[in-house]
Amino acid sequence: MNQNASITETVLAPLKELQLLSQNLFLSLGPPNTNPPPAPSATDVLACDASIAASLEKARVHQIKQKKIERLKQEILSLDTRLVEIWKELEAGKRELAQIVEEGDQRIAAMNKAASGQFRIKILIIWSELR
Repeated sequence: MNQNASITETVLAPLKELQLLSQNLFLSLGPPNTNPPPAPSATDVLACDASIAASLEKARVHQIKQKKIERLKQEILSLDTRLVEIWKELEAGKRELAQIVEEGDQRIAAMNKAASGQFRIKILIIWSELR
């Protein structure tokens, strides 16, 4: 069998061979005056049977692998969904951290202004009571 053949082709090829063998068998059972073809040999029938068994085993292995592929595909989709959620959480944390840093920068700037005497005392007292 061809290694590059699809699983359908792999299974159908021996079935077509079996169909031809069975047609020849039934034609060979026809009346002798019609000159029927010779009946297929038992070796041909057994070879066809072995070929069918091998292709069905290959199809079974293919189904097992396909189920595993589908299971892994679902796992990848689940992990991808979780990854998107994590990215969203990280982005929200990044925004929150940027806001905290901005507030910290504003406080430092206010303290530097206060230290240089540019704030009036009353504003400093109000500001310190709020904190």
